[in-house]
Amino acid sequence: MTGKGNAYGKVGVIEAGAMADIVIFNKNFMEDVSIIEDAKNNLKVIIKDGKVYNNTLKKEDNEHSEKRTDLPLQRRRLR
Repeated sequence: MTGKGNAYGKVGVIEAGAMADIVIFNKNFMEDVSIIEDAKNNLKVIIKDGKVYNNTLKKEDNEHSEKRTDLPLQRRRLR
């Protein structure tokens, strides 16, 4: 979804001004895909819609999460 012909803007890249939902694991899941199945022990952070979550998207598990303004990426709404 990247490239000049992409109608969605900066999608699929991690850089300032790009739209991104990011999942960060504490190990390289490209070396062992089973890491994804054990997210409780291997998932470090989820960044979705500008909010940083611990290792789940369940609201009750992330009550202390709030919108971060110091993140280098900004989310733009698609029209």
